[in-house]
Amino acid sequence: MAAGTEENGIFISKDHGKTWQQKNIGLTHKTVYALAFSPHDTKTIYAGTFGGGVFKSNDAGDTWKAVNSGLRIFDIHALVVDPVDENTVYTGTLNDGVWVSHNAGGKWRFIGLETSQVWDMFFVD
Repeated sequence: MAAGTEENGIFISKDHGKTWQQKNIGLTHKTVYALAFSPHDTKTIYAGTFGGGVFKSNDAGDTWKAVNSGLRIFDIHALVVDPVDENTVYTGTLNDGVWVSHNAGGKWRFIGLETSQVWDMFFVD
């Protein structure tokens, strides 16, 4: 379980919320509006921040790295990982619509809803 906070970064709980550990190594912007886990590898987590864009962890949140290549706006409000293809990640921004990465955050491409504030996203069948 993970929680993003206003100005305090990310907290991870491994015991269903009984205890929490702050996990911010490499996270340069600590207001976190969105978190998304890979459905195939729970050690892979994406975080959407206010002002810092998207960060990615490959070690269950122990360390973070910015993955913003191609993004125009770094105010991220929504993230979702494709349930079939873990390399495809979508992000929703503040006033710059929806973006997609087909290489696990390596490069982002705009796909629509320009000027929209996107606050949440999920897949439906």
